[in-house]
Amino acid sequence: MFIRTIFAAVLVFSLLSATLSFAEPDMRDGFWEITVKTDMPGMPMQMPPMTHTQCITKKDLIPQKPEKNQNCKIINSKTSGNTVSWTIQCRDKEGTTAESSGKVTYK
Repeated sequence: MFIRTIFAAVLVFSLLSATLSFAEPDMRDGFWEITVKTDMPGMPMQMPPMTHTQCITKKDLIPQKPEKNQNCKIINSKTSGNTVSWTIQCRDKEGTTAESSGKVTYK
């Protein structure tokens, strides 16, 4: 009897954890004003924040501003509550690649 209770508790906890890990952020689809702040340690001068407007949906939570002459793809993303983090890899026409990461918290 004790082992059945432990097994049931573990099963319920596992199902609850799986359900919560797939929860979407609490955000509304629509146009969002996105302000990008770039942090580049070691640079003598920081870049000023850049703001643009973009349509963000629950199916496409990662804000992206397509850059000309670059082929970019998301190589990793994670959602935790209202926060989405990602890593993106871009390749320019000359074949040079660069990776960057970002994080957004919807509120």
